[in-house]
Amino acid sequence: MYVLEPNADLSAPPFFGANFWQGWSRPAHIEFFENNYKQQFELDAKIKMQGNWSKTFPQRGFSIKAKDDYGGYPISYKLFPDKQVTEYKSFNIRAAGNDWNKCHLRDRLNQKTVQQLTHIDIMDGRSCILFINGKYWGVYELREKQDKIDFLEFDGSVIEGTNKAFLDMVGFIKNNNMSDIANYDSVNKMLDIENFADYFIVETYIINVDWLGSYTNNIKYWRTNNPAGKWRYVLWDTDLSLGRSNVAGADTANMLNQAINPPTGNPHSIMLKSLLNNIEFKNYFVDRYCDLLNTIYRPYKFKKKADDFHDEMFAEMARHFQLWGNFDSLPFPWSLYYPYLGLAPDVPYWEANIDTMKMFMDSRPFYAFNQIQNQFSLLKQVNVTLNVSPAGAGKIKLNTIYPDSLPWSGTYFDGVPITMSIIPNQGYRFLYWKSPIIIQTPITNNTLTVNVTNNEEFTAYFKTTDYIFDVYPNPFVDEFIVNYEIPEEKQVSLKLYDVVGREVMELISNNDFQQAGNYSITIDTRKYSLSDGIYFIKFTTSDFSKMIKLVKAQ
Repeated sequence: MYVLEPNADLSAPPFFGANFWQGWSRPAHIEFFENNYKQQFELDAKIKMQGNWSKTFPQRGFSIKAKDDYGGYPISYKLFPDKQVTEYKSFNIRAAGNDWNKCHLRDRLNQKTVQQLTHIDIMDGRSCILFINGKYWGVYELREKQDKIDFLEFDGSVIEGTNKAFLDMVGFIKNNNMSDIANYDSVNKMLDIENFADYFIVETYIINVDWLGSYTNNIKYWRTNNPAGKWRYVLWDTDLSLGRSNVAGADTANMLNQAINPPTGNPHSIMLKSLLNNIEFKNYFVDRYCDLLNTIYRPYKFKKKADDFHDEMFAEMARHFQLWGNFDSLPFPWSLYYPYLGLAPDVPYWEANIDTMKMFMDSRPFYAFNQIQNQFSLLKQVNVTLNVSPAGAGKIKLNTIYPDSLPWSGTYFDGVPITMSIIPNQGYRFLYWKSPIIIQTPITNNTLTVNVTNNEEFTAYFKTTDYIFDVYPNPFVDEFIVNYEIPEEKQVSLKLYDVVGREVMELISNNDFQQAGNYSITIDTRKYSLSDGIYFIKFTTSDFSKMIKLVKAQ
């Protein structure tokens, strides 16, 4: 099933008629070893060729599925460390798809980049090497397979389940005014709006040219149907992105406009264009686009992740190219076609391809911000700086993100308001916001929504929380006294723990509100039959916590 055989059309790729296009499956025995060379599992499984046109390359991927009729059983192992799933019925062994022997990592890089900070469903992955019947077969990717109910692709083709609910939703969004609050609320019950926005942001930013345009490809989406859940999109096959296609995929390509106004209609663009008529969604979409450009797609962060992938693969790539990099030694028809595709024959060429991809990461934000501004007729780009005073007093949430350090700056738009919220650190209390132009008079609201018309620095001011908390005598015999002072009405909790951290008694419930003032409590431990030894008493409010070690003596 891996080879060409006599029925292959050798006149041009993808060599239709070859055995690898037949959809055959075969029994196979699979063994998996971790980096420590220890076997983690083995199973009998059904194996098929994986991929679509990427099967054209001489190194091909495989789809693995545990099947009862092959003597298989689900795999009880955490294949992907960043996910909590510990049992799998199937997975893919992928040969980097259409990024084969270019950077050999694009899709996996895109998936892992969005995994933690977006709402997109991904196919997790990790690099691996493959041996077939004991023979080295090169660098692959171990990849997750989707296994959903009501799982669709392209314009609504059914992979599993039914497409009726999806097509009904598309019709509702197309035929109703999305600026109407009731209509938009109805869509919110059918479609995961945050997932939908993130999906279009990521695909348009990375410029996946094998996606929407004159055709619809590499789109998959799903929902649960018992009970009916919201439709969610899966990031799928982004090999032809990050500058992979030198003609259509340059960093200046306006994939955002193409997704909204495609040359050939599709249900996904219909929904996006209609939803953008709703001001709430449009503002969320623009701010969220900026949030991601200012975080995961900051060039230094994106390039750092690419470097991490390079470093992970580097030690194995020389051996990989010894097997798959010498195109002159490949048999016909590969020797005829592949020398002209810019594929890497060796490690230096591979590293040069990665450097070219990183140039895309450097230049892309400039064009993306301009395309957003032009697409939505926004007035101008503004630089927003966030800070707190004193340093370390708290954190700031900006729209959907939490800047990882302060002061922090990012690019947003005049015409789309931003929302800032403060989170005080323990020992501090928020006072007010202030900025040189927009907030000349302090504003004491914890959350602030403003339209930023010029470059501006917003500072959240705090003060230290003045609490007094002490215990005496210490050591004590039978009684001790707790003294504390709170500066304003607060929920207060006071608990006693033993030396191994078990709660011994709750002296003040955290459900209790107490007025500002001084308090003194005498605790008679004879009521609780405490034995001699070490204890800890913890005083907690919403913005302060302190623990004191106590010793009960004879």
